[in-house]
Amino acid sequence: MLDSADLKGKVYLPTQVYPDAEAVLLVRCASEFTKVPVATILETFGNFIAPSLLQIYSASIQPEWNTIDLLEHVETTIHKAVRFADKNASPPAAGMHQEV
Repeated sequence: MLDSADLKGKVYLPTQVYPDAEAVLLVRCASEFTKVPVATILETFGNFIAPSLLQIYSASIQPEWNTIDLLEHVETTIHKAVRFADKNASPPAAGMHQEV
C-alpha cells in the first residue's frame, strides 16, 4: 500500500507527527485496495482507537459525561492535555453545535 501511495520505504512511528495529506492518501489507497468505502475505514478506525484514547485521557474526562458532553469538551480538555504534553502537537480543532 505504501508503494501505491508513493510512500515506499516510509516508516510511521506513534511518537512523530506526519502531514495530514499522507494520512488522507493512505486511507484512499486502503479504500481502493480493500474496496471498502473511505467513510467505513474512518469509522472502523475510530471504533478501534477511541477506547485507547479514552483510557489515556481518562483523567481529563468527567465520569458523568455522555458522548455529547465529551465532544463539547474535547478541545478544552483532551486537546489541551495533548498540547501540554507535546508543545509541537497540533490536534485538529474540535467543536460541535447542537441544533434545537
